[in-house]
Order: sequence, then C-alpha cells, then structure tokens
Amino acid sequence: MMEKRGFWGMLASLAVSAVLAGELALLADTAAALAGRELSGKVFLALAGALLLALFFWKGKRWKRMLRTALGIPLALGLAAAIVLLCWSRFSRNAVYESPDDGKALLYGGQKVMLIVPHEDDEVNVLGGVTEEYVRYGSDVYVVFVTNGDYSIPAQTRMEEALASLRNAGVSSNHVIFLGYGDQWASDGPHLYNGGPGQVLTSHGGFTQVYGTPAHSAYREGRNYTAENLLADLQEVILEYRPEVIFCNDYDEASDHRAVSLAFEKVMGRILKQEADYRPRVYKGYAYSSAWLAAGDYFEENVPSTKNIYTTSQYGQETGIYRWEDRVRLPVRGDGLSRSLFSSSIFASMRCHASQRAWEHGENVVNGDKVFWRRDTNSLCYDARITVSSGDGERLNDFMLLENNAVADMKHKPYDGVWIPEETDTEKTARITLAEPSAVRYLVLYDHPDPEQNVKNVHITFSDGTALDTGALDPGGAATVIPLDKGWISWFSLALTEWEGEQAGLTEAEAFRQEPEPEKPLLKLMDAEGNFLYDFWTPSDGKAELQVYSVGVEPEDLELSWNNQSCQAEWNGSTLLLSCPEGDRCVLTVTGAEGAVSDKIVFRNPGAPERLLTAVFQRMEQLLLRNYPKLIPVRIALRYLRSQRLTA
Repeated sequence: MMEKRGFWGMLASLAVSAVLAGELALLADTAAALAGRELSGKVFLALAGALLLALFFWKGKRWKRMLRTALGIPLALGLAAAIVLLCWSRFSRNAVYESPDDGKALLYGGQKVMLIVPHEDDEVNVLGGVTEEYVRYGSDVYVVFVTNGDYSIPAQTRMEEALASLRNAGVSSNHVIFLGYGDQWASDGPHLYNGGPGQVLTSHGGFTQVYGTPAHSAYREGRNYTAENLLADLQEVILEYRPEVIFCNDYDEASDHRAVSLAFEKVMGRILKQEADYRPRVYKGYAYSSAWLAAGDYFEENVPSTKNIYTTSQYGQETGIYRWEDRVRLPVRGDGLSRSLFSSSIFASMRCHASQRAWEHGENVVNGDKVFWRRDTNSLCYDARITVSSGDGERLNDFMLLENNAVADMKHKPYDGVWIPEETDTEKTARITLAEPSAVRYLVLYDHPDPEQNVKNVHITFSDGTALDTGALDPGGAATVIPLDKGWISWFSLALTEWEGEQAGLTEAEAFRQEPEPEKPLLKLMDAEGNFLYDFWTPSDGKAELQVYSVGVEPEDLELSWNNQSCQAEWNGSTLLLSCPEGDRCVLTVTGAEGAVSDKIVFRNPGAPERLLTAVFQRMEQLLLRNYPKLIPVRIALRYLRSQRLTA
C-alpha cells in the first residue's frame, strides 16, 4: 500500500510540477516580450523543463500546495485581466475624439473622386481618414484595386476584406472596382508591367486571366494578363468615370506598387494627349513611406501628423522627385481618431484586413493628416510636337517622372524614362512646338532623377527671339520652375549646355499658360510643431501656442471665437495663445473667406489622473501592437477565438 501511494504521489507531483512550470514559463515569455525580447522555442522549452525539474525535486513532496498555486495563478490572472479589460473597454469607448468641425465643405464636397491602388488594404494606407471626409461632405468616391491580392491569400478573402473596409468608410460596393490582375508574378518572367507585346504572363498564384468573385466580378472579367490589357483597363476605367480628382500611390517599396504608379502615369500621359477637354487634379502619395512603414508614433496625447518620410521611414522613396516642403496636406476625419487606437474608426478599417494583420501597423498608418504631391495636368506640352537632335524626345511630354524597364528587379533604378542626347550630339537640343501660339507664364523642367547625372544649365530660346539660361536644375529630379510671363510664343527650344555624368538629360518639360489652379481652401489649427489638431489637450499648465495652416485664405482675414469664457485665446502676431484652467474645455473656431471656410477644435486641460490613466492604457495598446508576435498566451487565445468564429 505504501509503495502504491508513493507512486501515485510522485505521479501527482510530476503532473502538478509540469502545469506550474508551464504557467511560470508562459509568464516569463510574456514578461520578456513586454521588455522587447522574444524567447525562442528552444529557450522556452528549456526554461519550462528546468522549472519542472526544480519544482519536482524541490517542492515535489508538497504537491497539494503546488496544486493550489497552479490553480490560483490562472484564476488571479484571469480576474486581473477581466478588471483591466473592463477598465480599458470603458476608457477606449470614451477616448474617441470629440470633433465638432464642419468647415471643410469647399475642400471635400461635391466632387467625383477616384483612388487607384495596387492591393486591398492600400486604400487605407493611401487615403484612410480622407476618404471618410469626402463621403461625409457628399462627394462620390470610387476605389480601383489593380490587383486582387492573391499572392498568398485567396482573392475572394482579400476582396471581401476591402469591401468591408470601404463600407466602414462609407463607400458602397458599387463604387469599388477590381481590375482583377495578379498579385506579383512568376519568378521566371518579368513583371506584368514589363511584359512584351501580346505576352500572356502567369501570376504568382498560377493565373493567366483577370478574375473577380461570384458576388463582385472584375472590371473586364476573363481578359488575359498582358501589359496592354492592364494599361487599357486602367485607361478605360478612368475615362468611364472621368473623376475630377485622382489619387494614386507613388513609386515605393513593393514591385506591384511601383508598377501601378508607373502604369497610372503612362496611362495619364496618353489621356492628356488624347482628351484635350479632360484635365483632372492628380495627387500621388505613398503607401509605405508615409503609412505602412512610417514612424510608429500614434500614441501621444495628441495624434501627430505624418513625419518627414525622408528622415523617419524605414523605406524611403527611391528618388528625390518630390520635396517634403511641396507636399499637399489633407486633414482626416476628426472623430475617426481616438486616444485609444482600438476605438479609431480609421483603425477599424485596417482591422477589416485581417489576412494582412494590418492592425499591427495601426500606429504607423493612422495620423493627423495625409500627404500627397500634386501633378499639374494643364501643361501645353501634351499637345505639342517635339523634335530632338538625338535621343527619345517622347520622354519629355509623357507625364512620367520615373520609368523602370525591370520592375521585378528591386535593384534596378527607375531611370529608364529620361531624354538623354547621344554623347556625340553637339547640339543636345529639344524643340517644342506648341499646338497653337500661346502666352507662357512659366516652364517646369525635371532633371534626371539619378543625383549623379545632373544638368547644370539649359539654354532656352523662344520663338520671339529671346533666350535665357536656367542654371543648375534640381539634382534629385524635382521640379525646377522657370518664371517667364511671356507673351505669345509658338515654340521654344531646350539646349543642354552644361552637365555632369554620362547619362545627363531631362525626364519631363512642361509649359503653363497660367498659374496652376489653386488648392481648395483650407484652414487647420496646428500645434507649435505643425501637427494638425482636432481634440487638443493642452500641456498640464493649460497654456499652448498654436499656428494656423491656411490654403487659399488670407491669414489677416481670420476671425476667432470660443464658447467658454473661462478659457482664453488671443493672437500674438501669427501665433495663437491659448489658456485653459485644469479640468475645463472649450470649442475654438477660426473662420475665414467670409465664413465659407473654418476649423473647429476642442481644446481642454485634463487633470493628472486622466492623463495618467490615458498614458497607462496607451502603453498597454502599444505593447500589444508591437509585441503581439512574441506573446505566446495572446497568440494562443486569438487563435482559439478565430477558430471558434470560423466554425460558428
């Protein structure tokens, strides 16, 4: 009898030691993850094994006490987790920004807008928060997905996720267009964008034809995967809807993103040459540099705006064709933001893309503004005849600032779209003859985007007998503006007279009859660092200095008002000085353009307990987002919940 009891006692001790060792190892894994480290599988098993042996030989005889401990740990942690979850849930619901602003109708209202992006989830990366504002103010928004996202996830899943995401943003499914092309291409061939004439290519998923889903077919179902069909479909969808405003991703990290950016600009160049009466407003922006892989800085007392992509992003753009100071800033929907990321409606759109685990990038993507660069489509050169002394003169008016003949080769630079005169050419001249004589207010020239290939001077001759020298062009390929204010001229010529590098040349030449149509009027209050404000917390002393971001509104015409006399606001030159007692709030309104444009923000000065609680819960959310892949218990729980949802 004694031996039998000893055997069962040892067995019970071993079992209890194993359970307790596993619990302690999981706690150690969680602590390591929260400290920014990750226990490998081998280390985790070794730790659990060591704890098992230690508990068995050290405390084995007291297995009943260990059993109580083993049962108590999950109960205590479960109770603590329930309390924290309850408190966090209440915090999260109440953390959504209060946003009384209604003064953006001229910016966002009454327009037909089209967004063109490569993948299902890029609609949030490129335009998340702005789409909602266009919808809110009554614009018609259309979203075009070029690929069906089937690289590793079924297309139907990706497309249904996109439809759900856009429903959350207020865009109906009949305004969502899937061109249905493959997500990346077979490794033994070129990217579709670089396919040869009539060459049918196979996507990474093994498909050769455009396809959608039974519920939502592709734009041109069943068309072969050829470069010509891709460009034709993109051109057709633009001309079918003829949007007044077009947003498209620019050239960044992924091959499909690069291809869509290039394909759009190629198609836009064709449209501008063929459709003299169609001149949409075109904006290019990044899905990676300013979103997916941007600075992870969401968790602040006030949500910051997009940081300079040239200094903060993990993957900067390949070239310098844009300058940060030339960006167009658009405010997002204020009540789509929150001090709890998990209650942000913009973040909710990201969570719809579960297959991409897009929510892990929430603190990168969701910002206080979205940034773009405008491409003016009114150049007189699209209708002009171009003759050159050598080289490919068609490069000068094709709307393309970049070109890449090998998109799939990530090392190949996008420098294939440059007019480069031959080395033996002594003239190095392009003559641009306008379709009809015209006044020319200014020219814009774009240098070779390779910073080692630079045009140091262009001698420009005009049909009226005058001439000028430009001096060095922007070496990164950004716009160099040459003011003219010319009367009627019928042609002008560009002669490269000084340069460095064997491939020096120009990517584009533009001529404009008048200044570009101004941006839609906008007023937006900013903090001292230039971040757009919505539901603004002052520093703890209740005092702050604000600035006004204004487009199309004269700063001296601004009117100021607020609804709580315990708070104060006054101008100090161009700076706005605020003061707010602790625990108080106020709605501050700045108005311009005779009341047609305004911005309203809430500013308040929360007490120390609210600030502390917010900081604690924000830190929790940040740790979860950044360390989710390392948290074994969380992974197990989420995997279980997903399986239950799928089998329900």
